[in-house]
Amino acid sequence: ILSLCPEIKWHFIGHLQKQNVNKLMAVPNLFMLETVDSVKLADKVNSSWQRKGSPERLKVMVQINTSGEEIYLFSVSFLEGKHGLPPSETIAIVEHINAKCPNLEFVGLMTIGSFGHDLSQGPNPDFQ
Repeated sequence: ILSLCPEIKWHFIGHLQKQNVNKLMAVPNLFMLETVDSVKLADKVNSSWQRKGSPERLKVMVQINTSGEEIYLFSVSFLEGKHGLPPSETIAIVEHINAKCPNLEFVGLMTIGSFGHDLSQGPNPDFQ
């Protein structure tokens, strides 16, 4: 693809495990990571991007779990089944990225609303 589209800019969307950060940072033309969901992940991405030696800061979005939906795994409830931070932690991680991660550029928030919302009842409150 790179030979046909040398200007392509890749966005990574999805949960990123810390052990896969270095593999992702090696992707040519990586432009944005849309799912930073912890300070530890931000720190790991920041240091890996620095080692890559890119002259550009990597654009990142912080993933917030606005729906609070639960998932069940082996009959155990997980409140943050969808990945992402609780809304109450948003300011702290954004401040951390801006102050402690010089190789990252915070560009916004990413969230996924609840799947079961009935749009006939109006807009999904997860996005308001």
